[in-house]
Amino acid sequence: MASRLAAYHTLFGSYVKRYLKELLPGQMRAMAALKAAHSQRVRSLMKELGMAAGLDPHMLMLAEIAGLFHDIGRFEQLRRFGTFVDRISVNHALLSAETVLEEGFISDLSEADCRVVVAAIRRHNMKQVPPARDFREAMLVLMLRDADKLDIWQVFHNHYRSGHKGADDDTLELGMPDTPGITRAVASAIMGCNVVDLSDVHNRNDLALARLAWIFDINFMRSLEIVRERGFIPALAAHLPEFEQKAEIFAHARRWLDDTIAHGDTPC
Repeated sequence: MASRLAAYHTLFGSYVKRYLKELLPGQMRAMAALKAAHSQRVRSLMKELGMAAGLDPHMLMLAEIAGLFHDIGRFEQLRRFGTFVDRISVNHALLSAETVLEEGFISDLSEADCRVVVAAIRRHNMKQVPPARDFREAMLVLMLRDADKLDIWQVFHNHYRSGHKGADDDTLELGMPDTPGITRAVASAIMGCNVVDLSDVHNRNDLALARLAWIFDINFMRSLEIVRERGFIPALAAHLPEFEQKAEIFAHARRWLDDTIAHGDTPC
């Protein structure tokens, strides 16, 4: 397994290197490097979640492959459109699945293994996931959705702690305006234990709360434990300015997280 994973790492590194060295202009290379690092961390999280779930060695390998290649389309997205914002460019998950197949990254896998890996990549950013064909597909899809969210939370956690203000902000905040207050529909979604519809997101505060609401779309207990262990919710609360319902929203989210971990069910 280790040698096979090393071969996938080599394929990934060679592909990304073309963009970092040749295909992207200088100002975009740092953005691409961030995505490459994100992909490696998601791969590592997939391994951690898979081990916690008791997956066998072969499924753990498929989990790591899905994590490694889940955002491989981001590099071509950046080259074509100069942005990582899907709504003004292309669905990066679909492009990633297409790239994996066109580049032959997983051509050595069986047809069945290839299907579950591609399904996980294709569906990792969907608001609602269609029914899986089987247990293996369901596991990889749901694990990848968790792992991706966990690392994005970590990126913002680090960004907020650094206190950095600059060019990174627009990239991380998807170009949202830094205006006061929040949208009522965003608060209502969170208080109802629902994910936030991106059409209701109108500023950076809304976007931060939309990421907070991801906890209601987490699939594995280990993922929720990582959210609590790493202090993502209090860090986000400390970062955001005061607004109406802030204390209520964050108290609700913390209570939901603690109750779900304690009892294994959702209190909403």
